[in-house]
Amino acid sequence: MKAKAASRMLLALSACLAAAGCRTAGVSPSTRPTPPAAEPRVSFYLDEFVRDHNRNARLIQTVKASPTIGVSMTPPDGGKPQVGSVSGRLAVVQPYDFKLELGSRVAGVDVADMGSNRDEFWFWVKNDDKYIFRASYDDLAASELAATYQPDWIVSALGLKPITPDEAASARIKVGPQPGTTLLRLPPSRDQGSAYIREMVVDDATNRILAFHAFDRDGKTLLGRAAIKHYAEIAVKSTVETDSETDAADRSRTAAETTCRIPDKLTLEWKRERLTLDIAMSSLKLNQPFPDAQRTALFVQPQFSGYTTMDLAEMTRTRPRGEPGGGDTTVRETLPAPEPPPRPAGPRLLHPAPTPTPARPPGTASASARRSRSTAPGSNRPTTSPNLAPAHARPRDARPPARLAGLGRPPRPPRLRRGRRRRLPEGPRIPPLPDRPRRGLPRRPPARSLSLTSPIERPHDPDWPLDPTAREGAVSKRDV
Repeated sequence: MKAKAASRMLLALSACLAAAGCRTAGVSPSTRPTPPAAEPRVSFYLDEFVRDHNRNARLIQTVKASPTIGVSMTPPDGGKPQVGSVSGRLAVVQPYDFKLELGSRVAGVDVADMGSNRDEFWFWVKNDDKYIFRASYDDLAASELAATYQPDWIVSALGLKPITPDEAASARIKVGPQPGTTLLRLPPSRDQGSAYIREMVVDDATNRILAFHAFDRDGKTLLGRAAIKHYAEIAVKSTVETDSETDAADRSRTAAETTCRIPDKLTLEWKRERLTLDIAMSSLKLNQPFPDAQRTALFVQPQFSGYTTMDLAEMTRTRPRGEPGGGDTTVRETLPAPEPPPRPAGPRLLHPAPTPTPARPPGTASASARRSRSTAPGSNRPTTSPNLAPAHARPRDARPPARLAGLGRPPRPPRLRRGRRRRLPEGPRIPPLPDRPRRGLPRRPPARSLSLTSPIERPHDPDWPLDPTAREGAVSKRDV
């Protein structure tokens, strides 16, 4: 259905160009004045650009112009492009109302109508199919309709849409394609009419947009682009405060002398449809009031006899109406989930089984139950356990039952005895070595050892007999 709608649009534009007197030759380019070169700056500042851009967008509340539009369309088969020119009427009222009517100067009739209001947008081309295409902004979340079918991207290319703080915080800044330029990419807005990625090429010296690109939500498919060739500077009267620190007199004087800028020569290109519009503004007026009656009759879907309205959102719907989840406009690129680790081959170890509790013999109770029964008030039972015998009735080597070992005080750990002196082995000792003789001194005689079996010689005792035979039975005075 989407391809069929695009083919119908191409056929309609072909009929429009034929009615407007199209020709296959090129259009002679008009001489365009070159904008004055401004003093180059050192670098690009995002906060300064956003403040300057938003100030200029808020100064322009309404736009009226009578543009001259050169049309160029390449057939799907890649033949020679069909070119021509039409006249138009442009009307813009911030922030939702947009109207662009195209007519033939030769035939004097309207051949195309494109517009939007707060609730919906539409476009119509005079053709044989006789369809008026429209879509509601509330239904865009559940469809895959390209953003270039909406007038919102044309308003953004004109620099009339402010940049929100969230968009500025998420902006990506890169070096521009030409020297002295910066490439600024803004994420999709929460507004369904702006749910596409905007990319701007900004001049570092003047903070002016030189090119505007509209990408699909994936950030890779280019849907449309605009090239700004010249800006018109127009003085407007506005009550917008440009500096909060100035007094009331300065603010009123600044508002009266405020000059804003708007593109008056630009080129719009639809990539999928191979359609190019070369627009040159004339009779450009800013901030002209629109009466309520004129505004109500102007910014509405046109009605023509014999034409049927076709809903573009229903043709490209991907989810049923009313299904939640259609407000997701954030584009995120994440890595794929890691693959699960392979299962180990071979036997697998299981968790150990719990140790079973040994069965209690019949007729016995647990320790807590015995304590509760023994300490219960009013009990006449003895406080001692029947399993414990008196101390005098138990043998010395008797031990308490294993099931009662945990009732008393835990046993003390064994004491560690101090180490004793090492006992020398028994047996004959080695006699000490004799003293070494000293040089220059007489050698000391060795000491004699007494023996119980050898005869005792006491030459120093005068009563001791000198004859060894008389020593038997002799008694010395020292022995008495």
